[in-house]
Amino acid sequence: MAVGLPLGKFGAAFGLMPYTSVGYKIRTETFEESRSLIRKYNGSGGVNKAFIGVAYQFNPSLSIGADISYNFGRIQTTSIKSYSNTQFGTEEFDNSEISGFNVKLGAMYKRKLNAKIDFYGSLAYTPQSTLKSKNERLIASIVYVETFTPGIVDFLP
Repeated sequence: MAVGLPLGKFGAAFGLMPYTSVGYKIRTETFEESRSLIRKYNGSGGVNKAFIGVAYQFNPSLSIGADISYNFGRIQTTSIKSYSNTQFGTEEFDNSEISGFNVKLGAMYKRKLNAKIDFYGSLAYTPQSTLKSKNERLIASIVYVETFTPGIVDFLP
């Protein structure tokens, strides 16, 4: 969702939009010696961006603008590893909460070269920014049954 507002020589925009997206479910089974190895991977979540921007048109040929964004979101992943004929498998839970600001600056130049050709040039600059990530990882011993949710036996710190 985004809204842009023309205000004469000024312009403004604000909105909220997805920036990244994670979504997968993968299952593999391989055979080693006389047993099978089952691996399952799940991932979900993503990072969103709330932004506000302003621009100013100096003349019909030159405009400048700036945009500030706040990025936030959560990404969760799970991986399971289990051998057949083995009592316990392993499950790893990863959770990341991401947040932080970033800024973009830009300028655009337009010039008519002749009746049929327009020249456009633009310049954008994004200073380095830092996103904070709060991460959590849990590793558990599990009883794995293909048709059920894994039963947790013990967490490892």
